[in-house]
Amino acid sequence: MVTKDRRWYDNHFETQKTLSLLQKLSEEEKETLSESLISIVKEIKQFHRNDYEDETKEPPLSLGIDRVIGLYQSSNGRRWYDKSDSLGFALKAMSTLPESDFRNIMDGLSVTLSSRQ
Repeated sequence: MVTKDRRWYDNHFETQKTLSLLQKLSEEEKETLSESLISIVKEIKQFHRNDYEDETKEPPLSLGIDRVIGLYQSSNGRRWYDKSDSLGFALKAMSTLPESDFRNIMDGLSVTLSSRQ
């Protein structure tokens, strides 16, 4: 029987793994990491803004339905990471990045957090 992935991150193993590792961090570690993630997201967004100053390139029109639903569901605060204001905000900000950038961040976090254990 084939089951449909229910969460926005189910189709990327490293994201699942990273979220599991993030959940084990102390609140202080989550806060510190969140600040760094938000800075990285701002830098990536500025980089992409510069890409679109060239009028021959068009910015993407949509985040994709899975991400939009994920953002909506996060507003309900049902997930563990939504209970941490800073981490919830950082993950929401990351989810608005192009998928390749989002996955690269999650891959890097997975490697870094796995090496700590």
